[in-house]
Amino acid sequence: MRVLIIENRGPLIGVLDSFIRDTYSFVRELHGNDVIDVAYTVNEAVSWTKDRRYDLIFFDPYVEGKGMNYLYSITPNRSDFSSDRAHRRAIAFMPPVVILGGESVDVPKECVFVKKVLSMPFDAERLKQELFDITESPARDRMEKPRAIAIDPRAELKKLELTIGSSYIYASHLNDLFHHAASMFAQAGYEVVVVTTAMPKIVREDLGLDLDSDVFRLDGDCFPLGTAVGFVQEHIMKNKELVVCIDNFDLMVEKETLGRMLMFLNEILSTESENKFTVLASMSKELLTDNIVDIIERRMELRNYGKD
Repeated sequence: MRVLIIENRGPLIGVLDSFIRDTYSFVRELHGNDVIDVAYTVNEAVSWTKDRRYDLIFFDPYVEGKGMNYLYSITPNRSDFSSDRAHRRAIAFMPPVVILGGESVDVPKECVFVKKVLSMPFDAERLKQELFDITESPARDRMEKPRAIAIDPRAELKKLELTIGSSYIYASHLNDLFHHAASMFAQAGYEVVVVTTAMPKIVREDLGLDLDSDVFRLDGDCFPLGTAVGFVQEHIMKNKELVVCIDNFDLMVEKETLGRMLMFLNEILSTESENKFTVLASMSKELLTDNIVDIIERRMELRNYGKD
């Protein structure tokens, strides 16, 4: 559990420290000791929020007499994203913020991650009552999934050496590596579209996508691959940065043959556009003959090949 306190009053910091350690005591059983960072200045708070991944933030809007600058600085700006959906997704992944003693503060409407504005004074018990909906529902859900707390998606993409504009295919009969990569792109705020044989609802849940994310399902006796290519190319043309996920690729191969599916991939990868796009897929190692590997590596980076 990592918490940021933005406050420069010692007694209040002590109350918050006690509240966090008492309320989140069960976290130590899953993730070890709580980590509580205390920022005494706005600049320090902004820097830490950008560099670290917090599960909860307590924020005094009167720190240094300019505390609200912190809120403005961490709020994702629409101009930094290729679409409204990507912008909304970035805001959705912001940690919950609790404003302390800011009952007269006008919170910008785009700061939906501000969950509470608490009036003074308060003690640890009142905090527990006031913040029940934060500590018992979304926060607890996140704590039961350690990876969701520990991983900064952009840092993870850098660690995995995944960059927008390059395309990757994972050599695995499982979809876990592919799903993790796709999920990190989504959490980092990139627009994601999916071509799959599965139910759209299940795919969105697996990849952590918005409920309105565009998913093209291949179904029927003969897959409409040409229509699927058109679907993808339309999204490439209207998004400055796009991630295209080809889900259940092996099942598509069983239905349509490997040759047709490689042509399908090539048509997408050959799309001419000034916009950047990445294609992600996963393929069983059994399908990767030397000839197929040579064909794939002309357009995509083959990951996990040769590993058990």
